[in-house]
Parts: sequence; structure tokens; C-alpha cells
Amino acid sequence: MPKLSDSVADAVIVRWLKAPGDSFARGEALIEVETDKATVVYEAEADGRLGSILVPEGSSVAVGAPIATLGNGELAVPDPEGLTRPPEPDGGRSNATPVARRKAVELGVALHGITGTGPGGRITREDVERAVGDQASPAPASGKGDVRVVELNATQATIARRMVESARTIPVFTVSADIDMSLIAALRKYVDGAPSINDFVVKSAAMTLRDFPRFNASLADGKVVL
Repeated sequence: MPKLSDSVADAVIVRWLKAPGDSFARGEALIEVETDKATVVYEAEADGRLGSILVPEGSSVAVGAPIATLGNGELAVPDPEGLTRPPEPDGGRSNATPVARRKAVELGVALHGITGTGPGGRITREDVERAVGDQASPAPASGKGDVRVVELNATQATIARRMVESARTIPVFTVSADIDMSLIAALRKYVDGAPSINDFVVKSAAMTLRDFPRFNASLADGKVVL
């Protein structure tokens, strides 16, 4: 799995654009990959032929983990993090990918006893999530009737995480005021190409912040940054 950005630890293979046995040239599209920010196309870095697909469509895989072999049976990418090597004796430490370890800490589940389905029997993030689901007790009756749980994709999870972070770190307050917009409404009615209502609101807010700069400020390191 290529490293598509500095913030991506794992990604989802949305679609394979080549089938086993297909040849490809440098620059040809190989796969569609979904990260936490967008869906992008990964292009071949050299000419070759696809041997076998190790990671099917819809699966999440850690950056650096092999996802396919070349036509001669070699791994299409190096294995810098030892993601496919069998576990080494280390005092009982579980054989898991870094992403799986982070997910286990996040969900509060022990890796011991989880059967890995990754290369070499390594525990993947999906294995951790599956183990949590198997251990979960039935939810108490909520009066909502039948419910359906839908897993978030990478982009939705990032949006949700950042919205929660924003609500936790940014004070929120509301100020209400009644504004007479009749002149602006008349302008927009009789003048061709007049700006939208939103344009007037944005300009008014910007002019107000220029006149009252303390509203356009943030708290950093115990100081107000205007």
C-alpha cells in the first residue's frame, strides 16, 4: 500500500483497475484508494505484470503492507515494516500491525486470543473490530425498534472526529439580532447581477471583525492571538 500522504496510516482499496495476468506500463492506473480525505488513483511506478491480488476490494490495509505480487511471484512493493513476517519471540507480544495495535488501544480490547487473518497470520484492524463485535453484549431495549448500524468510511470517520474535536476545543455561543434587509432585497430585485444575500452577510461580518478585532482571536499558550 503506497503512502499517499503524511497523515495516512492505512487506506481502503476501493477498486482494482487491473486483473491478475494484466500487464501495465509506468503511469497506468492500478487501483482506486480511499484515504481519510479523498479517493485517489494510484499509478504504476514502473512497467510490469500483475501476478496475484493479496488484498481484495473493500479491504483496509496498512501503509507499506503488500497488496499484490508481480507476475514473477515477487512482492510488488518492499516490506519495510515486516508486515508479512511471522512473529518473533518477544515475551508473548501479539503479532499485529501497528494500525491494529492502535485500534485495540482505542477500543480497549486485548490482542491476545484474536486470530489474525492478515499475511503470515498477522492481526489486522478488521480482526480487532470483529473481535469487539463478537464480545459485545446485546444492547438494552431502547424503544426505537429495530436499528441498523452502518460503519463509517474513512472520510466520514475523519469528519466525525474533527467535529467532536472542534466542539471540545472551541467555545460556542450565539448572538441574535434583527436586521432590516429591505434595501438589500430591493437592490437584488431591481439590479441585474447583484450580489447574493450571503455575500452581504459575509462582508458585514468581515467589516465588523476589522472594527472589533478581539472577536477575531484565539487563545494560544495562555495568550490571546488577534
